[in-house]
Amino acid sequence: MKNTLIKLKAILVGSLIVMSFLSCTNDEDEGIIKTVTVEESFKIIKAGESFEIKLSGDTANQKLTFKSYNLEVATIDDKGVVTGVGVGFAIISIENENGAEATIELTVEKADFHVPAEIIGTWSGVKIELINKSTGDVYDEATILGMLNAELTDEEKQKWFNTVRTQFSYQMNSDNTIIMTIPTEDGGEKYLDGELDADDKYKNIYHALFDIESSGIQGIETLRKQSMTYDGEYVAVETPFGPEFILVTYYTIERE
Repeated sequence: MKNTLIKLKAILVGSLIVMSFLSCTNDEDEGIIKTVTVEESFKIIKAGESFEIKLSGDTANQKLTFKSYNLEVATIDDKGVVTGVGVGFAIISIENENGAEATIELTVEKADFHVPAEIIGTWSGVKIELINKSTGDVYDEATILGMLNAELTDEEKQKWFNTVRTQFSYQMNSDNTIIMTIPTEDGGEKYLDGELDADDKYKNIYHALFDIESSGIQGIETLRKQSMTYDGEYVAVETPFGPEFILVTYYTIERE
């Protein structure tokens, strides 16, 4: 009988220990937030725009770590503010200190483009460079002068430079439209209507797309798309120059 009581007492004590352990475990579990929730799992913004992540339920009261898995597309600060920096797709991660995580699938679209006021006006060519397509070598006007036919007189060489520098001119308008003026063999002029847009990645680099079909000029397919860069003083425009070179013409801006 005595042995039986001892066994019962041992079982009872063991049960109390287990129950106490389970009670503690449950209390600890109650303090652990096992989920992180956000109000939006999908988001679309434009490059340059920002938004603050909106948290749901108890998530707002947690200590969280934020991360962008594509920093070329979006960045995020320690307060959960996301900024689109480039066109593309990124996963934004929100994780609490217990390892629970939520994500936002973010798409960053191209920003609406408005032509900068400083390049609005009439562009006139003042100097040129040549870039060798194969080697990347850049030739300034002094180097180009030495490349010209030695039989040409100084006057003829200067006339050639002036012709090349000024063969095209542009009118940049505030509504993103751009008009390219092309001289014709009979001494007249024809016009290409185009539209300017910004480069997806690089500041102050633009691309002009021209409607060459409406111009009626033959053989100017290479002028359809042109790359343009503004350095604060000149607009540099790249156009093909024969099979081996790219002509870079620097234009001053007569602002309206």
